[in-house]
Amino acid sequence: MKVLSEKYLIELHGSKLYDLMILWLSGHQINSIDSRAFNNLENLKILWLRENLLTTIDSICLSSLVNLTSLYLNENQIEAIDSDAFCNLYNLTSLFLDSNKLREIDSKLFRTLVSLQKLDLSNNRLISIDANAFLNLQSLTSLSLYNNLHLNTSQINFSGLFQLEKLYVEDQATNSINSFKDQM
Repeated sequence: MKVLSEKYLIELHGSKLYDLMILWLSGHQINSIDSRAFNNLENLKILWLRENLLTTIDSICLSSLVNLTSLYLNENQIEAIDSDAFCNLYNLTSLFLDSNKLREIDSKLFRTLVSLQKLDLSNNRLISIDANAFLNLQSLTSLSLYNNLHLNTSQINFSGLFQLEKLYVEDQATNSINSFKDQM
């Protein structure tokens, strides 16, 4: 079992963690993140945690990363994300959650991500996305939902996505693009 902790990061990167801007922890078989792992990383801009064994993201582990702009959580085993997991990530512009095991997205998960421009939820097991999950994402320009074969996108409210330029879907339940156009 590999747990990502503050002690582990200090051992890897020395005592000047507060200057760190990019952290690459991909492919390390990390299966959990200690709630204090990123406490001294206020200046971190990019965090790569892809290709690990994470199954959940709790409400505390990312909360100190207030300057984070890109978060790569793709290619893990994530089944659940706490609705407050991203609550302090106001500067986040790119979020990659693709290739996980997510089954649902609730209405509160993305509520504070007002700067988010790119969101990738492709290649999951999504069955439902709350109708208002994307309501506060006014800066979103790219949304990937493809390869979630049991997801009915006609139930999702896209009306607040005024900046959306790219929408990637593969949906058996939607027969035409009109359902998207009518909401925008």
